[in-house]
Amino acid sequence: ILFRRQRHMCIRDSYYSVYRAERVGTETRERAGVELVRQALTADLDAVATDLMVLARQVEQMALAPGSARLQELTRIFIVFSEQKRLYDQIRFLDHAGREALRVDLVGDRARPVAADALQDKSARYYVHAARGLDPGEVYVSPLDLNVEQGRIEHPLKPVMRFVTRVFDAHGRPAGIVVLNYLGQRLLDDAAAAAGPLAGRLHLLEPEGHWLMAPNPGDAWGFMLDHGRSFGVRYGPVWDRIRAEGAGQLIDAAGMFTFSEVLPHPPGDDGAYRWHLVSVLPLGALAPAPARFVRRHAVVYAAMLALIALAAFLVARARHHHQQAVLQSEYERRFRRTLENIDLAAVALDRAGQITYCNRFFLSLTGHAREQVLGRAWLELFTPEE
Repeated sequence: ILFRRQRHMCIRDSYYSVYRAERVGTETRERAGVELVRQALTADLDAVATDLMVLARQVEQMALAPGSARLQELTRIFIVFSEQKRLYDQIRFLDHAGREALRVDLVGDRARPVAADALQDKSARYYVHAARGLDPGEVYVSPLDLNVEQGRIEHPLKPVMRFVTRVFDAHGRPAGIVVLNYLGQRLLDDAAAAAGPLAGRLHLLEPEGHWLMAPNPGDAWGFMLDHGRSFGVRYGPVWDRIRAEGAGQLIDAAGMFTFSEVLPHPPGDDGAYRWHLVSVLPLGALAPAPARFVRRHAVVYAAMLALIALAAFLVARARHHHQQAVLQSEYERRFRRTLENIDLAAVALDRAGQITYCNRFFLSLTGHAREQVLGRAWLELFTPEE
């Protein structure tokens, strides 16, 4: 029983120690993984904003006016920029009224300028209205959504973000708008690459809980494709906490959720539009399964259990010997008491023939005192001389 109890305590304590160590390690890795992806997304967005400002400064330095002959020179700059970067579906310069003055489209690996008669009036588009409220150096970033051509979602799906800024003339008067249509798939691919082992359980969500990137790609873009699936619907109460807390880690019956926020808008914006980056780890992955734990530590714990068994055996044997000694001592004590009270002579000799014990009746028969007898040789004391 003692051995079984010690064995169970050893395995229980060892399992708990391993569980705690692995749990802390898992939580730390999840946080680090989510943070790495957040930094990758932020770096990509910052790089696009920088590209936009480089082009805007180029436009301002050229002091363009509607119909200016320098539009040809700007067209060449846009073409070279587009083909080198290969990140922008369209690069556009709009006049102050919102009409396209110049547009370069990326078709495959080549940048193509759009003919003048194909340029469009974009004055009614939401990003043009947003741009009109920008001060010098400010950037508007649109939500990430799917590109729409002639009222229909383009297929294959093309995620797009629009980065917009205003340009001003030398007198500080509005001179137009520069727009970059950023190919958002590059952003999503970079996030998946940065995720590493988190890639199969990483979720990128827009503010209402729809997937921009999902472990199952068919779940993404529900707010445009109307398929009815969303992270918010699937993980209702958890989604409410994620949206309220912004960043952190929580455990629910569905798993461990590690989450953070990504702010696509540049610093200084109100930040109302934000993405939520979430890793969902099943609860079963938080602790080693008992069978896996035993296999992994079988040799170590077999040795430990053998030592415990040996220790238990030695303790049991020592306890048995102690109990036997106690019983023997009690037997001898009771035996001597019996000898003291019977009317028979009783004497005990050691191997050398010396008297080690005698009872009262023997002393009364011989007339000796006990101290005169104990330790004396029997033959010397009680054998008559011839």
